[in-house]
Amino acid sequence: MMSQAKRKIAIIGGGVASITAAYALTEQPGWQTKYDITVYQRGWRLGGKCASGRNREIANRIEEHGLHIWAGFYDNAFRLMRSCYDELVAMKLRSPEDPLGTLEKALKPLNAFILGEEAVGDPKEKWRPWYIEFPGNKLVPGSGGVLPQPFDYFKMVAKFLTGQIEKVGDALPLPRQVTGAGGYQSPFHQLLAYAQAMPADARLHTGQNGNELKEILEGIRIWLEGIKPGSGSMMIRHAGSISSWTLGRLLPWEWWPIRSSCAASIPSMAWNARHGF
Repeated sequence: MMSQAKRKIAIIGGGVASITAAYALTEQPGWQTKYDITVYQRGWRLGGKCASGRNREIANRIEEHGLHIWAGFYDNAFRLMRSCYDELVAMKLRSPEDPLGTLEKALKPLNAFILGEEAVGDPKEKWRPWYIEFPGNKLVPGSGGVLPQPFDYFKMVAKFLTGQIEKVGDALPLPRQVTGAGGYQSPFHQLLAYAQAMPADARLHTGQNGNELKEILEGIRIWLEGIKPGSGSMMIRHAGSISSWTLGRLLPWEWWPIRSSCAASIPSMAWNARHGF
Protein backbone atom coordinates (compact mmCIF):
# COMPACT_ATOMS: atom_id res chain seq x y z
CA MET A 1 0.00 0.00 0.00
CA MET A 2 1.45 3.33 -1.05
CA SER A 3 1.90 5.95 1.67
CA GLN A 4 -0.21 9.06 1.33
CA ALA A 5 1.70 12.15 0.22
CA LYS A 6 2.20 14.85 2.79
CA ARG A 7 -0.05 17.89 2.55
CA LYS A 8 2.01 20.98 1.79
CA ILE A 9 1.10 23.96 3.97
CA ALA A 10 2.50 27.48 3.49
CA ILE A 11 2.23 29.93 6.38
CA ILE A 12 2.75 33.52 5.27
CA GLY A 13 4.50 35.74 7.80
CA GLY A 14 6.16 35.05 11.12
CA GLY A 15 3.92 37.03 13.45
CA VAL A 16 1.89 35.78 16.37
CA ALA A 17 -1.02 34.50 14.27
CA SER A 18 1.29 32.63 11.89
CA ILE A 19 3.37 31.01 14.63
CA THR A 20 0.16 30.10 16.47
CA ALA A 21 -1.08 28.34 13.34
CA ALA A 22 2.20 26.43 13.05
CA TYR A 23 2.04 25.49 16.73
CA ALA A 24 -1.53 24.22 16.44
CA LEU A 25 -0.66 22.10 13.39
CA THR A 26 2.38 20.58 15.06
CA GLU A 27 0.41 19.78 18.21
CA GLN A 28 -1.46 17.08 16.31
CA PRO A 29 -0.15 13.54 16.86
CA GLY A 30 1.82 12.28 13.88
CA TRP A 31 1.91 15.65 12.17
CA GLN A 32 5.33 14.87 10.70
CA THR A 33 3.80 12.21 8.47
CA LYS A 34 0.81 14.36 7.49
CA TYR A 35 2.17 17.83 6.78
CA ASP A 36 5.08 19.54 5.08
CA ILE A 37 4.95 23.00 6.71
CA THR A 38 6.92 26.04 5.55
CA VAL A 39 6.82 29.46 7.23
CA TYR A 40 7.66 32.35 4.90
CA GLN A 41 8.97 35.39 6.75
CA ARG A 42 10.36 38.58 5.25
CA GLY A 43 13.65 39.07 7.06
CA TRP A 44 15.27 36.88 9.69
CA ARG A 45 13.31 37.88 12.81
CA LEU A 46 10.17 36.06 13.91
CA GLY A 47 7.51 37.54 16.16
CA GLY A 48 5.89 40.23 14.04
CA LYS A 49 4.41 42.91 16.29
CA CYS A 50 5.81 41.09 19.33
CA ALA A 51 9.38 40.87 18.04
CA SER A 52 12.15 42.31 20.20
CA GLY A 53 15.92 42.25 20.34
CA ARG A 54 18.94 43.90 21.94
CA ASN A 55 20.97 46.73 20.44
CA ARG A 56 24.60 45.90 21.16
CA GLU A 57 25.71 49.39 20.16
CA ILE A 58 23.59 50.98 22.90
CA ALA A 59 24.35 48.99 26.07
CA ASN A 60 22.34 45.99 24.86
CA ARG A 61 19.11 47.90 25.42
CA ILE A 62 15.95 46.04 24.47
CA GLU A 63 14.25 47.40 21.39
CA GLU A 64 10.76 46.23 20.53
CA HIS A 65 8.54 46.49 17.50
CA GLY A 66 5.37 47.03 19.50
CA LEU A 67 4.18 47.72 22.99
CA HIS A 68 4.30 44.46 24.98
CA ILE A 69 1.25 44.56 27.22
CA TRP A 70 -1.19 41.69 27.51
CA ALA A 71 -4.60 42.46 28.93
CA GLY A 72 -5.97 39.95 31.40
CA PHE A 73 -8.89 39.14 29.12
CA TYR A 74 -6.59 37.71 26.42
CA ASP A 75 -7.70 34.24 27.45
CA ASN A 76 -6.81 32.52 24.19
CA ALA A 77 -3.33 34.06 24.15
CA PHE A 78 -2.64 33.14 27.77
CA ARG A 79 -3.98 29.63 27.21
CA LEU A 80 -1.60 29.24 24.28
CA MET A 81 1.36 30.49 26.31
CA ARG A 82 0.57 28.08 29.14
CA SER A 83 0.51 25.25 26.64
CA CYS A 84 3.91 26.32 25.29
CA TYR A 85 5.43 26.46 28.77
CA ASP A 86 4.03 23.02 29.63
CA GLU A 87 5.49 21.54 26.46
CA LEU A 88 8.90 23.13 27.04
CA VAL A 89 8.99 21.62 30.52
CA ALA A 90 7.83 18.22 29.22
CA MET A 91 10.62 18.27 26.60
CA LYS A 92 13.14 19.28 29.30
CA LEU A 93 13.98 22.46 27.39
CA ARG A 94 13.02 24.68 30.31
CA SER A 95 12.76 24.20 34.05
CA PRO A 96 10.11 25.86 36.22
CA GLU A 97 13.03 26.88 38.46
CA ASP A 98 14.53 29.05 35.72
CA PRO A 99 14.24 32.86 36.07
CA LEU A 100 11.44 32.87 33.48
CA GLY A 101 10.54 29.24 33.98
CA THR A 102 6.80 29.77 34.37
CA LEU A 103 4.27 32.13 32.86
CA GLU A 104 3.72 33.68 36.29
CA LYS A 105 7.43 34.57 36.44
CA ALA A 106 7.46 35.96 32.91
CA LEU A 107 4.32 38.12 33.13
CA LYS A 108 3.35 40.14 36.17
CA PRO A 109 -0.18 41.45 36.83
CA LEU A 110 -0.69 45.20 36.73
CA ASN A 111 -4.00 46.96 37.29
CA ALA A 112 -2.84 50.54 36.85
CA PHE A 113 -0.97 52.57 34.27
CA ILE A 114 -0.30 56.20 33.43
CA LEU A 115 -1.02 58.10 30.24
CA GLY A 116 -0.13 61.69 29.46
CA GLU A 117 -2.27 64.59 28.29
CA GLU A 118 -0.67 67.57 26.61
CA ALA A 119 -1.49 70.51 28.84
CA VAL A 120 -3.42 73.39 27.30
CA GLY A 121 -3.15 76.97 28.53
CA ASP A 122 -0.60 76.28 31.27
CA PRO A 123 2.95 77.40 30.35
CA LYS A 124 4.39 75.73 33.48
CA GLU A 125 3.03 72.31 32.67
CA LYS A 126 3.62 70.67 29.29
CA TRP A 127 2.22 67.25 30.15
CA ARG A 128 -0.40 66.24 32.67
CA PRO A 129 -0.40 62.60 33.86
CA TRP A 130 -3.53 60.46 34.01
CA TYR A 131 -3.45 57.65 36.52
CA ILE A 132 -5.87 54.94 35.40
CA GLU A 133 -6.66 51.99 37.63
CA PHE A 134 -8.73 49.06 36.40
CA PRO A 135 -10.58 46.82 38.85
CA GLY A 136 -8.80 43.53 39.42
CA ASN A 137 -10.04 40.07 40.29
CA LYS A 138 -8.66 36.72 41.41
CA LEU A 139 -9.11 34.97 38.07
CA VAL A 140 -6.12 33.45 36.28
CA PRO A 141 -5.88 34.51 32.61
CA GLY A 142 -6.10 31.60 30.23
CA SER A 143 -7.62 29.20 32.73
CA GLY A 144 -11.27 30.18 32.50
CA GLY A 145 -14.13 28.44 30.79
CA VAL A 146 -17.08 30.19 29.15
CA LEU A 147 -16.51 33.90 28.62
CA PRO A 148 -19.17 36.50 29.50
CA GLN A 149 -21.85 37.33 26.96
CA PRO A 150 -21.71 40.66 25.06
CA PHE A 151 -24.41 42.21 27.26
CA ASP A 152 -22.37 41.24 30.35
CA TYR A 153 -19.41 43.14 28.91
CA PHE A 154 -21.71 46.08 28.24
CA LYS A 155 -22.67 46.24 31.92
CA MET A 156 -19.07 45.74 33.05
CA VAL A 157 -17.87 48.72 30.99
CA ALA A 158 -20.78 50.87 32.21
CA LYS A 159 -19.98 49.97 35.83
CA PHE A 160 -16.30 50.77 35.39
CA LEU A 161 -17.00 54.19 33.86
CA THR A 162 -19.51 54.99 36.58
CA GLY A 163 -16.82 54.23 39.15
CA GLN A 164 -14.41 56.58 37.37
CA ILE A 165 -16.99 59.37 37.51
CA GLU A 166 -17.41 58.82 41.24
CA LYS A 167 -13.64 58.97 41.81
CA VAL A 168 -13.44 62.36 40.12
CA GLY A 169 -16.45 63.61 42.05
CA ASP A 170 -16.77 67.36 42.36
CA ALA A 171 -13.68 67.93 40.18
CA LEU A 172 -15.86 67.44 37.09
CA PRO A 173 -16.03 70.72 35.15
CA LEU A 174 -19.75 70.19 34.59
CA PRO A 175 -22.33 70.30 37.37
CA ARG A 176 -23.67 66.96 38.42
CA GLN A 177 -26.38 66.01 36.04
CA VAL A 178 -29.95 65.32 37.05
CA THR A 179 -31.02 63.09 34.20
CA GLY A 180 -34.63 61.98 34.03
CA ALA A 181 -36.89 61.21 36.93
CA GLY A 182 -34.26 59.20 38.75
CA GLY A 183 -32.01 62.17 39.50
CA TYR A 184 -28.84 60.36 38.47
CA GLN A 185 -25.42 61.84 39.21
CA SER A 186 -24.34 61.48 35.57
CA PRO A 187 -25.57 59.89 32.32
CA PHE A 188 -23.27 56.96 33.07
CA HIS A 189 -25.15 56.31 36.31
CA GLN A 190 -28.40 56.36 34.35
CA LEU A 191 -26.96 53.95 31.78
CA LEU A 192 -25.79 51.52 34.46
CA ALA A 193 -29.09 51.59 36.33
CA TYR A 194 -31.10 51.01 33.17
CA ALA A 195 -28.82 48.19 31.92
CA GLN A 196 -28.91 46.41 35.28
CA ALA A 197 -32.71 46.56 35.28
CA MET A 198 -32.90 44.85 31.89
CA PRO A 199 -33.20 41.04 31.61
CA ALA A 200 -29.81 39.31 31.85
CA ASP A 201 -30.72 37.24 28.76
CA ALA A 202 -30.29 39.54 25.75
CA ARG A 203 -32.80 37.44 23.81
CA LEU A 204 -35.50 38.91 26.03
CA HIS A 205 -34.62 42.51 25.22
CA THR A 206 -37.18 44.53 23.32
CA GLY A 207 -36.86 47.17 20.63
CA GLN A 208 -37.79 49.75 23.25
CA ASN A 209 -34.83 48.64 25.39
CA GLY A 210 -32.48 49.22 22.48
CA ASN A 211 -33.95 52.62 21.64
CA GLU A 212 -33.74 53.83 25.23
CA LEU A 213 -30.14 52.66 25.54
CA LYS A 214 -29.25 54.52 22.34
CA GLU A 215 -30.89 57.65 23.74
CA ILE A 216 -28.86 57.41 26.95
CA LEU A 217 -25.64 56.84 24.98
CA GLU A 218 -26.38 59.91 22.87
CA GLY A 219 -26.77 61.86 26.12
CA ILE A 220 -23.38 60.57 27.25
CA ARG A 221 -21.78 61.78 24.02
CA ILE A 222 -23.24 65.27 24.45
CA TRP A 223 -22.22 65.33 28.11
CA LEU A 224 -18.64 64.31 27.32
CA GLU A 225 -18.34 67.02 24.67
CA GLY A 226 -19.00 69.57 27.41
CA ILE A 227 -15.79 68.64 29.23
CA LYS A 228 -13.31 71.28 28.13
CA PRO A 229 -9.72 70.50 27.04
CA GLY A 230 -7.13 71.11 29.73
CA SER A 231 -9.49 70.32 32.59
CA GLY A 232 -8.52 67.91 35.32
CA SER A 233 -11.15 65.49 34.06
CA MET A 234 -9.94 64.98 30.53
CA MET A 235 -9.32 61.35 31.46
CA ILE A 236 -13.08 60.98 31.88
CA ARG A 237 -13.67 62.60 28.50
CA HIS A 238 -11.21 60.45 26.58
CA ALA A 239 -11.88 57.18 28.38
CA GLY A 240 -15.60 57.88 28.24
CA SER A 241 -15.53 58.68 24.53
CA ILE A 242 -13.70 55.46 23.71
CA SER A 243 -15.84 53.37 26.00
CA SER A 244 -19.12 54.91 24.90
CA TRP A 245 -18.13 53.98 21.33
CA THR A 246 -17.43 50.46 22.60
CA LEU A 247 -20.79 50.38 24.36
CA GLY A 248 -22.46 51.47 21.16
CA ARG A 249 -20.75 48.65 19.28
CA LEU A 250 -21.95 46.16 21.88
CA LEU A 251 -25.51 47.44 21.73
CA PRO A 252 -26.80 45.01 19.05
CA TRP A 253 -25.49 41.96 20.92
CA GLU A 254 -27.82 39.65 18.99
CA TRP A 255 -25.61 40.11 15.89
CA TRP A 256 -22.19 41.47 15.02
CA PRO A 257 -22.18 43.79 12.00
CA ILE A 258 -18.97 44.74 10.24
CA ARG A 259 -18.69 48.52 9.93
CA SER A 260 -16.31 50.80 8.10
CA SER A 261 -13.40 52.37 9.95
CA CYS A 262 -14.88 55.78 9.15
CA ALA A 263 -16.59 55.55 12.55
CA ALA A 264 -13.39 56.90 14.08
CA SER A 265 -13.86 60.26 12.38
CA ILE A 266 -17.55 60.72 13.17
CA PRO A 267 -18.99 61.10 16.68
CA SER A 268 -19.68 57.51 17.49
CA MET A 269 -23.22 57.69 18.75
CA ALA A 270 -24.39 59.79 15.81
CA TRP A 271 -22.66 57.35 13.47
CA ASN A 272 -24.33 54.40 15.18
CA ALA A 273 -27.72 56.06 14.96
CA ARG A 274 -27.17 56.86 11.28
CA HIS A 275 -26.50 53.21 10.57
CA GLY A 276 -29.49 51.88 12.41
CA PHE A 277 -28.02 51.08 15.81
